[in-house]
Amino acid sequence: MKRFLGAAVLVPLLWTALRSAPPPGELKIGEPRTVATGPTLALPRAAFGDGVYLVVWQDGWTGLDATADIKGLRLKAGSLEPLDREPLTICSAAEAQEAPAVAYANGVFLLVWQDFRNGKDYDIRGAVVDAKSGQVRAGDLELAVRPGSQARPAVASDGKTFFVVWQEARGEVHGIRGVRVSTAGKVLDETPHTYAETGTSPALAISANKALVAWALKERTSGRTAAALIDLASGQKVREVGIINTCCGDRPAVADDGQDGFVTAAGRASAPDPWGWGGPGAVVLSRVQADGTTPESKLNYAYRLSNLCSRSVPNVVDAAVWKGAKTWEAGAVGGFPGTEDSLWPTGWQAVVHDGRGGYLFAWVKGTIARDRLNLSNLDVWVRGMDAQSLAVRVADRQAAATSADETRPALVNGPAGEILLLNERLQSGEPRRIEARRLDLPR
Repeated sequence: MKRFLGAAVLVPLLWTALRSAPPPGELKIGEPRTVATGPTLALPRAAFGDGVYLVVWQDGWTGLDATADIKGLRLKAGSLEPLDREPLTICSAAEAQEAPAVAYANGVFLLVWQDFRNGKDYDIRGAVVDAKSGQVRAGDLELAVRPGSQARPAVASDGKTFFVVWQEARGEVHGIRGVRVSTAGKVLDETPHTYAETGTSPALAISANKALVAWALKERTSGRTAAALIDLASGQKVREVGIINTCCGDRPAVADDGQDGFVTAAGRASAPDPWGWGGPGAVVLSRVQADGTTPESKLNYAYRLSNLCSRSVPNVVDAAVWKGAKTWEAGAVGGFPGTEDSLWPTGWQAVVHDGRGGYLFAWVKGTIARDRLNLSNLDVWVRGMDAQSLAVRVADRQAAATSADETRPALVNGPAGEILLLNERLQSGEPRRIEARRLDLPR
């Protein structure tokens, strides 16, 4: 009888303990570490290699008589302790150096950026930085210095060679171009490869034996995402994947899927308005699988994109939902009384494969002001999804949320189970900050 009573007491206690314990697979979000502060720093990006994260950003004025430079700082994986006494100055040429990107291969990082030193248009330049010492091995590299404007670079690596892509403007037409670059900083292609005759804002990732470049066909309030596959040995386009997303094309991001395919994330950065003319702010995913299939390319989006907010299409990471409305009735008399949660996705999406069969997404949401026209209190949110079923693994949660604005997130795979989250932090009356957080997956 005593044993029975003991079990009767023990079982409810055990059940209570299990209910209060964190669920399996819960993501642990570390405290923020300030990487850099200053009135004009922006656009942080990072790469990981040799146990080191190299965080890079632009720092300086970018308007008339621009002074923006490219800077960086190495952080030790795990502790995020800085390995440099002060930020490294990677490039401080005349005029503006902006929009840096970085990748790692064979002991070095390749940094690339858009450079306005000629005072007429942008070129793509770069530098090779030693991972262990932080020294610039090769600087002021001319990666795409040619007629027209080359801007918004992205870079990735297969561990031996770097691949750099950018948008190139000649007149009113933008196209997507790219080259391969050695770890010594030498351009390996006589002329840039053309991946698309029309497109902007390219993003790039590499899987087991190929690369995917994705780009926007239209930005801001609407758009589409298109992509192409690249052969690693030659840098040539081997397959035109075509349009993989027919509703969203703002600032696409790309990651491998841990096997031989890819996932992209793109947004609708439409501004909120009480009549709904711009459609809902949203973040969606699209996959390019190992066999070349694109499951989300054939999704049909309902009139005025109401199925984004209803989640009736399976690739929605987040979308604004009008309060009390089952459809997105743009132009309805009287407008709408805000959203269900008073929040509005506003883009700046990022994505990585978590190394455990899932994807981790980050994006920015803001609070809708009383006038239904403006956003405030921007925060970085994260969500984890299974790579095959798209089931939610990590429920939507705020990864960076304070009274300040957190924006422009970047996600970087580090050592096993660790992901680095970067973001900008903007607080009225204070300098800007670049913050870094560890996101730890369960072992």
